[in-house]
Amino acid sequence: MSRAEGLDIATPAASVDPQEGAASADGTTVDLDHRAQAALCLLAARLLLREMDEPARAALLEEGAHQVLDKLAPGCAAYLEAPWSEQTIETAAAEYCRLFLLPGGAPPFVSAWLADGTDQGHAVVAQCEAAAEALGLEGPTPDNLPPDHLGVLMIVLAEAWQVADAEGQPARVMRAELLGTWLDSFLAKLEALTVNPLYRALGGVIRGIARS
Repeated sequence: MSRAEGLDIATPAASVDPQEGAASADGTTVDLDHRAQAALCLLAARLLLREMDEPARAALLEEGAHQVLDKLAPGCAAYLEAPWSEQTIETAAAEYCRLFLLPGGAPPFVSAWLADGTDQGHAVVAQCEAAAEALGLEGPTPDNLPPDHLGVLMIVLAEAWQVADAEGQPARVMRAELLGTWLDSFLAKLEALTVNPLYRALGGVIRGIARS
């Protein structure tokens, strides 16, 4: 995935008006411009692909992303702004693993929610891979993850918004095709499993990406 290094570029999350961005606590959404949509997708990708550590926390604070996240899960800014001890870092890493890596969590793979290992599961993986290739995102994905990992799809959607026309295409079509049939189940599981403000805010970001 030739442009996956975008994860290492400062995500302009602070450019997103947190009063408008993603999905507010009451579920209301509004249209965001293409740049803001791409920024939210990259923010979601970073939180899905990497556990939270001190450098990642510092980057969120420097970019102002914690202010956006706090609008989605009140208390998230305070959580990120407070000094993190080794225990805090270990707890955050354990929560990431519990949610996204271990059995019983909320697996961030499309195929996990659409009959993994069946013809339907194989087809959706191929569809995700084709979407990336259509945008010129070829080669290895971050950490060689499968193309149907939600973090990888967020990179694909970010690129789609960056090249979108005035009508938001191809981003709107890709979003509907890649997220439309399974995302609610994933988000319901995520939100049921965690009280961590960062990952509750992540759920709000993803929900807003799907609906705005």
